[in-house]
Amino acid sequence: MKLKIKTPNGFKLKLCIFPELISTIGLLVLYLHLAGLI
Repeated sequence: MKLKIKTPNGFKLKLCIFPELISTIGLLVLYLHLAGLI
């Protein structure tokens, strides 16, 4: 499963998600959300 994220500044992130990384990605997304990036 591939996840494409486009941030407000136009920078694109392509993440390849594996089951063992879902929790880590979740924390990263939460951190970015709290930082006001997304």
